Amino acid sequence: MRHQRADRHRYFAGSSVSAYVRLPALSPLGVGHLKWSVRVARVTQAILNPRSRLAVDRRSALRLLRSGWAAESAQPFDFIEDPEAHLSDRQRELTWSINWPAAQLLDDKLAFFFMLRHLQIPTPHVPGVIIRGRVHEIGSEHAHWGPGPVRERLDKRGRLIIRPTRGGGGRDLLILESRGGEYALNGRPIDWASIENSLHELDDHLISDYVSQASYARELFPATTNTLRVITMLSPTDGPFMAGAQQRIGTPRSVPTDNTGMGGIFCDVDLRDGTLEPALEAHSPDRLIRHERHPATGARLAGVQIPNWGQVHDGLLAAAAKMPFLPYIGWDVIVTDDGFQIVEGNKCPDRPGGILRDPRARSFLIEHGVLCGR
Repeated sequence: MRHQRADRHRYFAGSSVSAYVRLPALSPLGVGHLKWSVRVARVTQAILNPRSRLAVDRRSALRLLRSGWAAESAQPFDFIEDPEAHLSDRQRELTWSINWPAAQLLDDKLAFFFMLRHLQIPTPHVPGVIIRGRVHEIGSEHAHWGPGPVRERLDKRGRLIIRPTRGGGGRDLLILESRGGEYALNGRPIDWASIENSLHELDDHLISDYVSQASYARELFPATTNTLRVITMLSPTDGPFMAGAQQRIGTPRSVPTDNTGMGGIFCDVDLRDGTLEPALEAHSPDRLIRHERHPATGARLAGVQIPNWGQVHDGLLAAAAKMPFLPYIGWDVIVTDDGFQIVEGNKCPDRPGGILRDPRARSFLIEHGVLCGR
C-alpha cells in the first residue's frame, strides 16, 4: 500500500463535494472507509423500510451490502455471475483516496479547465463565469462583463452551456440556443429578458462554448450531447492505460443530458477498437433492459464503432501521462468529427463493468489499497 501523507494533509469529504472538514487522525483511505460506513447505515435503513422498492428481496439486499454492494447499483453489473470482475460500491468509495491531495482539481471545473488549457489538452473554452448573479469575462480587466456580451457570443456561436462549477451528474445544466433572433433554454422557447433573469439567479457557474459532437453520436440520439466516460490509471510500472470506457446516450427522459441517473442509457466500449456493446437501461429498480437499438430513435447501438478511436485512445493516455498527481481519472469526453474535447474529470467515477478483468487495473488498485492483494 502506498505511503499516506502526514496528518496535516488528512481530511474528510462531506456530502457536498466542495465541503472538506479536517479530521486530523484519519487518512484519505480511512475517509473512504468512513464514507462507506455512512452509506451502509443509510442503505440499511432503506432496506428495512417496508415501503422501499428494491431490485432484490430484503434478505438478498442485506447479503449484498455485506459483500460491498448497495442493491440499487448491483444489477447493472450482473455481478452474481462474475463478482470478481467488478469494482464494488465499497471499493469505489475507497478510490476517493487515490488522487489525494490533488483530487480537488477534479471537483472544481474552473480549475480543471485552467489545468487542461495549461497542459494543451483539448477542452471546451470557458469565456466567463457567473458569481452571485453577476457575469464576468475570464481574463478581462473589467470587473463586470454583463449579460450583453453573453448574448453577443450566443448569437455568434449559436449555443452556450452554463453549468455549476462544482457537482456532477448533469443536474442544473443549462443549454442556451440562439435561433435567428429567438432563443431557447434546454430546448424550450424563451425570451431574452427571461434568460437574463435566470442568469441573475445563478452563483458559481461556468459559461462554456458548445461543442458539436461527432455524427455517429448525433445519430444515436440528437437531443443530447452523448459523451464517453473513460477510466484511466497511471501506474509507475505500466504507465498510463485505459481500464474501461462507456458510451453514454441520452433518452427523452434524460434531456438535456445523457446522464444515466436521469434516464440515459450506456454501452460498454471494446477498448481494442472502440466498438459499442449492447446498451443497458435501468428502467426501474427491479427491471434492467438491454437494447441493441436506441429505444427512442431506433438507431443501431451494438457494433457501432467510435470514429478515430485510435486518436481518442492515444490522446487520453497522453493527457493522463501529463498528470502524475492524478493517477486515477474518470474522463467525460465529447468525440468530435476531427478529434475529441474533454468536458470534465471525476475523482470517484462510476465504473464500467468488468474493469477488474485487466490485471493492470487490479494491480493498480491493490497498490493504492482499494483491493486486498492476493
